[in-house]
Amino acid sequence: PVGIYLSTNEKPVYANKQLLRMAGINTVEELSTVNLIDMVIPEDRIKISLLTEKIKNNQAGLPPYKLTFRKLSENNG
Repeated sequence: PVGIYLSTNEKPVYANKQLLRMAGINTVEELSTVNLIDMVIPEDRIKISLLTEKIKNNQAGLPPYKLTFRKLSENNG
């Protein structure tokens, strides 16, 4: 399953049903209440944080950006 999330100025504008299901929420508006990085396995968090900072500082090239990461299972916390 692939969760897709789009944001503008760090505000969620779109999420597919799979991402909403993975986050345990029902609407895009609820994304602002969820820290998506908490769903990611620890080994992938640094990669995502670094790319997020590059995007914020306009150093990652032109959009769109694709982040691929592994989700924590419900058993792993």
